[in-house]
Amino acid sequence: MKRYSVCGSVYSVFPLIMDSTKTIDGLAKYCNDAKDRGIICFGIGDTLRDGDREYFYSRHDKLFANMKDRYFYTYENSYQLTSRNNNVLMNRISEVCRNHGIMFGVENVF
Repeated sequence: MKRYSVCGSVYSVFPLIMDSTKTIDGLAKYCNDAKDRGIICFGIGDTLRDGDREYFYSRHDKLFANMKDRYFYTYENSYQLTSRNNNVLMNRISEVCRNHGIMFGVENVF
């Protein structure tokens, strides 16, 4: 009988900052190296509740010039911040998982 370890990670891919194929490829390599058996991803982006949003904006403005303005222009006060590259990056995750024999999606993992 094979035994599998289960490793859970929550990882946000911040739109406008990290939503690139390079980030996805790096995460996929990490999962493959860790011998993860499956990945569940509900979309590329993040969520911000009131209160969290102010902290998020203040921290990112210190690290990235004008980032608060870019986020507000793009998402206003939305709870869900879905990347404009969501479809491309979700397809990339699916492709990488298929190539490495990693299960992808709720319907495959459970």
